[in-house]
Amino acid sequence: MTDQEEFDAWFDLHYRRTVVPRLVVVVAFDAWRSSREALIAASGAPVEIKVIGEAKS
Repeated sequence: MTDQEEFDAWFDLHYRRTVVPRLVVVVAFDAWRSSREALIAASGAPVEIKVIGEAKS
């Protein structure tokens, strides 16, 4: 899965794409990717980030 596909899946799960302007989605993806790359760089080692679902109570 590419970064774009992973972001799109997450975005569609949390937001209605028909309500959010396309420019906002593009900027959000850039911010998401940049923060992800910063986390990987800060770790000092190549890592894979996985999202863990929220706990159900």
